[in-house]
Amino acid sequence: MRAETRESMEMLWSAKWNLPKAANHCGLSHKEMKITFNEYCNFHPATYDYENDHK
Repeated sequence: MRAETRESMEMLWSAKWNLPKAANHCGLSHKEMKITFNEYCNFHPATYDYENDHK
């Protein structure tokens, strides 16, 4: 994965960027970014623990 694409994925994952900004950063269309980010999400576990935060 290119450095620009990895940075875009990490920024989307942490909700620091929106999809159009991430897509523009790495030179992908919105549709390509959605597909790529969906794959990224499938291989990275969630970092938010709902159970411990709502007791």
